[in-house]
Amino acid sequence: MDTSNLTLLNAAEHHQLKYQQLNQYGFAAKEHAVPLLFKEIPKACHSFPILFSLDGPALPYALLSLEKDKNPHVQDDGSWQGKYIPLFYRRYPFKLATQDGTKLSILIAPDAPQLHAPDGEALYIEEDGQYRPSKALEEIKRGLSVYHETLVATKKLVTMLRDAGVLVAASLTTQQTAASEQQVLAGFAIVDPEKVNQLDSQTKTNWHKLGLNRIIGMHLNSIADWMPVNKP
Repeated sequence: MDTSNLTLLNAAEHHQLKYQQLNQYGFAAKEHAVPLLFKEIPKACHSFPILFSLDGPALPYALLSLEKDKNPHVQDDGSWQGKYIPLFYRRYPFKLATQDGTKLSILIAPDAPQLHAPDGEALYIEEDGQYRPSKALEEIKRGLSVYHETLVATKKLVTMLRDAGVLVAASLTTQQTAASEQQVLAGFAIVDPEKVNQLDSQTKTNWHKLGLNRIIGMHLNSIADWMPVNKP
């Protein structure tokens, strides 16, 4: 998702904005993968292959397309076609950002259609010549805070997988037709079941308590159902 047009939400500039959730995801039309939270995987695994980043942020990702710069779930009119819409997209046009290392502030995409809907809810309410956050904005803040907290927790769990050495580099070879050239999609990681089986009993017990074993199973089922993956 392009973040170059994001700006800090403030009452002075944005008190006139109204928000309405719309089925408009044109901003994601050229994305072939999207980050997920761990709590999303039980639903997302039925719609997308679930992969892990190899060297990037410690997160699981939903593979949206086998072609880069193409998201088949976004239609020409910007609407989303599919059973599951990742939270990373549903929070648009809002994003929580860290300032000075600790302070969390809200960024917005000011030109997003969701912020210019005639029937939308105002982000600010005027009282005695001053603008204060509306109930709608306070609810948005709470949702973003929960997302941020869950994102941090997800990164910790994926880091556990990395540190345990169970994530291995993988690639996918695709070919549209017998006459077309093969395309190789690489740069991602998957869980190696053999490495998981070799873990000590204490680690396995801890992962079971954390729900990691269940997530690993969903991840493996998602890639088994959708594609053949090549390990080096």
